[in-house]
Amino acid sequence: MKEDDLTSSLPEGRQLVEGYGPGRFTVAGQLHEGALLLTMNETSAWAVGSHDEITLESLAFILDKSPSYEVLLIGTGAKSVLLPKALRSAIREKGPVAECMGTGAAARTFNLLQTEGRRVAAALIAV
Repeated sequence: MKEDDLTSSLPEGRQLVEGYGPGRFTVAGQLHEGALLLTMNETSAWAVGSHDEITLESLAFILDKSPSYEVLLIGTGAKSVLLPKALRSAIREKGPVAECMGTGAAARTFNLLQTEGRRVAAALIAV
């Protein structure tokens, strides 16, 4: 029986989170240390170490893109933490719906939405 290639359905120009571990991520074949901001085809270091440090300004790399993203997945580290309602509302005013979850779940959801061709971005705190 032939194995299915799950990466073949990735729309052109998109990237996947291929792995994560203590303090690091592998995205599109590149190893990155620390927290990351991801768009469909760009990766940037994120100077955030915990959910308490997340601000609109820290998310500018994603929120200032045009057109805006449908969904912003926020990986809050090892545990799922809900951001304050005022911050979630301010993010929504910029365009995307903010979905908070543990970093592992956020990375997997980012990959799934990428393969569906959705306009998704992610802010991932390293575990």
